[in-house]
Amino acid sequence: MKLLIRSSVLFISLTICLVITSLITFIFLITVYNNSILLSNFSNKKLHANCLAGIDYVLNEYESLELNKIHLIDLYGQQEDSIACIIKPWGIYDMVQVSSFHNGQSVSKGCLIGNKIEAPASRVALYIADKGSPVLVSGSYDIKGNVFLPETGVKYVSQNSENYMEVWNKISKNKSEKELPELNHKILDPLLHKMEHVGSFTYEQNSFKMLYAQSDSIVNTSLDTLVYVTNNQANSIDVRKYKNVTLVSTVPLVLQAASVFENVIIFAPAVTVSKGLKAKALQIFCTDSILLEEQVELSYPSVLGILKKDDAFNPFIRLKENVQVAGCIFSIQKQFQQFNAIIYLNESSTVIGDIFSQGILEYKGKIIGSIYTNECNYFSYQSGYNKNTLMNPRIDALKLPSMYAVHNLNKIKSRKEIARWF
Repeated sequence: MKLLIRSSVLFISLTICLVITSLITFIFLITVYNNSILLSNFSNKKLHANCLAGIDYVLNEYESLELNKIHLIDLYGQQEDSIACIIKPWGIYDMVQVSSFHNGQSVSKGCLIGNKIEAPASRVALYIADKGSPVLVSGSYDIKGNVFLPETGVKYVSQNSENYMEVWNKISKNKSEKELPELNHKILDPLLHKMEHVGSFTYEQNSFKMLYAQSDSIVNTSLDTLVYVTNNQANSIDVRKYKNVTLVSTVPLVLQAASVFENVIIFAPAVTVSKGLKAKALQIFCTDSILLEEQVELSYPSVLGILKKDDAFNPFIRLKENVQVAGCIFSIQKQFQQFNAIIYLNESSTVIGDIFSQGILEYKGKIIGSIYTNECNYFSYQSGYNKNTLMNPRIDALKLPSMYAVHNLNKIKSRKEIARWF
């Protein structure tokens, strides 16, 4: 009996020891696990902080950093917090990608950068080059920012039964030069080189290749640009989402509204953007035409650019009803001539950013930003075609936020700013 009791006591004691040991082991493992999570979170936060510090380093040291080259940087000189950064041209912006390393872990961040916007007092609302003709003005106006006009000045006219002439005298005006401000050829020349691979075409029935929204996605997460090249025999590209890619086409393209475009560059002879499409950071460069159907929304920083060939007949960019573009619209040509590139704005369209036209701007609508053009015309069915005419101009260069990053097409040197994270 005593032996049985002793055995039971021993068994209970062993059980209690086992339970206590298990509890201690469990508590120890929980503590180790929590510490590892804390250390991992701390390390992860440190890596993200180092990425942000690396991007800030690029913004400040941009002029000293070579493009298309990976730069290895020890942030704090202790050989513990290292980053690798690369700057690559991305349309008329720059793409920056920074990777940080610490204790065998790494984190990457990327963004598009541009130039810091000028102070409000220096911003240009309207610049019309001096081609020897006066600017005709009619209607009410709302212009905020500096104005540069030809030496021949302004003449007041009455169109569409509207006669608001005296208000124009209140605007502070400066004399413009014969040519528009010089562009940055370090940005422009690569675009022109790329367009050499885009063949010319004739408009024929069913000549447009369609980018349909179907099953898969093309999302590029590496530093290398993913390029799709189509030709006259190419089938539709059956993808639903495009992100961080460049599309190069030798035939006209139609972008379907059901597709998703984010941080995408397109080179083609012509592009039609279907009604209702909404895209983010979409840059389109064409030789012949860019057409935005009704209710298209291109979020900042988007770009529409015509790079006119010498023999091209009036290439154009046209914005239809209720279109909004945030970024830049421009046309480039070697000289102002008989057959110029034309940018058409609908009266219900809104552009947030700037318009730069080495050809003709047919101006209507609302501009939050700047206009630079060789010629600014107005058309209505009542009055017909009116050369170098401003009708009810609404341009506000002061409304752009101080954190707005201007594209690199302008030949200016300023601190870089982040245009968009990706």
